[in-house]
Amino acid sequence: MKTRTVLAATVFVLLAAPLLAVAQPRGGFGPGGGRFGPGRVERIGQELGLNPDQMQKVRAASTEFHRQRIRLGAQIEEARLNLREYLANERNVTEDRAREMVAAIGQIETQLHQARVTFLVRVRALLTPPQWRRALEMLEEHRDGPPGPPEGRGPMGPGRRPRGPFGGPPGA
Repeated sequence: MKTRTVLAATVFVLLAAPLLAVAQPRGGFGPGGGRFGPGRVERIGQELGLNPDQMQKVRAASTEFHRQRIRLGAQIEEARLNLREYLANERNVTEDRAREMVAAIGQIETQLHQARVTFLVRVRALLTPPQWRRALEMLEEHRDGPPGPPEGRGPMGPGRRPRGPFGGPPGA
């Protein structure tokens, strides 16, 4: 079961990478996303042998998810900023209020995770069993690529700004 979940999540990353790349401000998969260009969905579709109807539906699902990702990502960033501002500037900080703010961030992150899962389920429903198997194979091939980003790029490369406990600069 765990292997199936990991593989499903990996298929999602492969199919959603162009969306995540556009929606993120920095390089890589996580915060960032310059590794895959917008044509990635088309290339994956060609390799999987998607017919025009499947391709149109995958594009539509991708566009819908992309819009949700942008909206929810902005809400998460705003909620994190509000928490940082509260902790840094509020005179009477209370643990209860800070916990409420953290819970609000968690609720939005849950919505984003649900949107990702919905996207994955919709895309999987569009694929035939052989296409799904090939997608899983492609993910395995992708995962078996070189470990980590090239020197100087990605989240751990030179120029990475240190982060504090709430995602902002240290001390915030």
